[in-house]
Amino acid sequence: MGNNKKSFFLTSKQQEINIAIGKRLKQARLGRKIIIDGSDKERIRPCTQTELSKKLDCTFQQVQKYEKGSNTMCTLKMVLASKFLNIPLDSFTNIYDLHVGQTNRHIVDMCDDKKLLSESKQLDDSPTSKDLN
Repeated sequence: MGNNKKSFFLTSKQQEINIAIGKRLKQARLGRKIIIDGSDKERIRPCTQTELSKKLDCTFQQVQKYEKGSNTMCTLKMVLASKFLNIPLDSFTNIYDLHVGQTNRHIVDMCDDKKLLSESKQLDDSPTSKDLN
């Protein structure tokens, strides 16, 4: 694990999930290309942490913490990031990809919260990300 800080509230498995989500956020941010006009040639560059932070309504330092996995990204920020970076929301939350070989049930067990499981089942009937546009 790349993060040396210990959290009093998260288990090591939960910290690993934060780090995996952070890596995906950084990869998606760097993959989003910004076109710079105004010169004789069009130039393309990756999205910066500052540009993403404006869309997430936070500081670029907060984006750094999300990308390192030292802070947990809330669902609202994931939705905003997925829309701005033009990636599917489940690219952050696909548990199988986060921990290859582990099942969704194992991850839910790590959270140790039966209410979380029942709420996640209710989300199956909720509107899709297409309905949010």
